[in-house]
Amino acid sequence: MFIYIMGRGHSGSTILDLLLGNASQVQSVGEFISGVDRYDALCACGQRFRECDFWKRVRREFEERTKIPWDEAAAFLKKQAHVKRFVATLLSRSRRADVAKLRMISDALSEAITRVSGKPYVLDSSKESTRALFLARHVPEAKIIHLVRHPERVLASHYWRIERGEGFRFLRRTHTGTRRAPLFLTVAAITWVVGNLMGEVVRLIAGSRVLLVRYEDLCKQPRQELSKIGQFLEADLSSVIRMVEAGEYLAVGHSLAGNRIRRQDELRFDPSRSKQRALPRRYALLVKAVCWPLMLRYGYGVFRG
Repeated sequence: MFIYIMGRGHSGSTILDLLLGNASQVQSVGEFISGVDRYDALCACGQRFRECDFWKRVRREFEERTKIPWDEAAAFLKKQAHVKRFVATLLSRSRRADVAKLRMISDALSEAITRVSGKPYVLDSSKESTRALFLARHVPEAKIIHLVRHPERVLASHYWRIERGEGFRFLRRTHTGTRRAPLFLTVAAITWVVGNLMGEVVRLIAGSRVLLVRYEDLCKQPRQELSKIGQFLEADLSSVIRMVEAGEYLAVGHSLAGNRIRRQDELRFDPSRSKQRALPRRYALLVKAVCWPLMLRYGYGVFRG
């Protein structure tokens, strides 16, 4: 089975990816769309993507089955997943040659990863709504987790990264300049709304194959949320629940791209240790002004913390 995490950046997808990736049945590949062609980037195992034995075997399995070069498939996947392809994907027909080719690539990738890992579930946390839409329309066996996080916390993550000089990521490009923080954060608030509206479109199409998960609920009640996710996926997550409750270290596997925490040597899921600073008040008001309709939709209070 193919599992896909859909949502906005800074929503906690790396944490959810690590948790699910520690289940015995699940092979996590991280943000696959972002990392699929970054040969010199580090895999979570510590080796470069081009040198990692796991990924070398996956590439070989894929190319032997499809006769399609890995780079060609990677370019095809990245092009389709771009947000500007959302409407075209919404209107696409299964009989089109490009749709059939992408479906074949998706199936072959999933099978190659399953064969190499020996695990029946493949988890991709790329978050791209357009990719999720393609899976909803043309890969009926795929299941999608729509991960949401309070927009104030999402903007706070953006804000402090901008203040540290790490820039603002938008449309696959990094933009820099602390003086442009008001512009960047306005864009971030708008894209939180637009991105989650796209997620709602995917949910309307896929129906019961989409599960909504709030990051805050995962932090406050991990047992209940992981049990709910396990029931949705029809996967046994009991070992992950035990690891979380016992405070055990999580294995990072072979994730590509994603938050830098995936490369930590020792990582435990402990939400109480979060040290993210508060968002300045003017931006908190911006969040309420822009995001309030979907905040209500997802159960976030507009006039309370």
